[in-house]
Amino acid sequence: TREQLSEWEGQLHDNPAAWGDLANAYAGLGDRDAVVRCCQKSLGLGPSYRALKTLSQYALEGPDITTWRYGAEAELYGWEWLRTAPP
Repeated sequence: TREQLSEWEGQLHDNPAAWGDLANAYAGLGDRDAVVRCCQKSLGLGPSYRALKTLSQYALEGPDITTWRYGAEAELYGWEWLRTAPP
């Protein structure tokens, strides 16, 4: 449930893989905003093709083109840029 995922979110700290897993769990519930938020957190903590791919898919489905740009620029400029990019 969303409540369980929200509780889990409070326990993840700085684990990029766990944030990516959480994004996929939210995807299963169809919560686009949570998917994007969790992918951005995961990518901010460390490079992840899976999180970038998920972020790109969900950003393209919604109106937030800035999120897509965030992922695309990381690919263009490298992962080091991503770590210092604004959320």
